[in-house]
Amino acid sequence: MSKPISTPLKKPIGALAVLNLADGILTYWGLLAGAIEEANPLLGGLSPLAVFTVKLLLSVCLAAFLFTSLVRL
Repeated sequence: MSKPISTPLKKPIGALAVLNLADGILTYWGLLAGAIEEANPLLGGLSPLAVFTVKLLLSVCLAAFLFTSLVRL
């Protein structure tokens, strides 16, 4: 069994995926409560659930990028 490759960018990209997920959750709660407005013009017209879904999918894609064998970071 091969040892996982440890690279310098793996931890920062993992942290970015977690921060993106936290951003999605906090944005969802803020939009539902009416405390904030989405400033991104691409997401501004969407419902809070749609905004959360887009941000969640982006976080999942970023996290999945860490486990591809095609890219060595």
